[in-house]
Amino acid sequence: MSKIERGRVGVWPVGLVGGLMVERPLLTEDGTKVTGFNAAWRPERPFPIDTAAFAISMDLFIRNPQATFSYEVQRGYQSIGVQI
Repeated sequence: MSKIERGRVGVWPVGLVGGLMVERPLLTEDGTKVTGFNAAWRPERPFPIDTAAFAISMDLFIRNPQATFSYEVQRGYQSIGVQI
């Protein structure tokens, strides 16, 4: 987590979710960009990863005080419910 840049979003592996031992982002060879996810549950989602697997920098919210988290999204789509 300490390598997440200010004002950015970070993702990492989470264990025992979606029927997998580990659900994780797939990265470029140099490990700097997410290219996909190895999700088993509803892999067609825009961000098919458990919400425990990502963090949003507080700086991003501080710079965008109008940001909200929608409670009106269907189960499994909370990661696209953040509106900045």
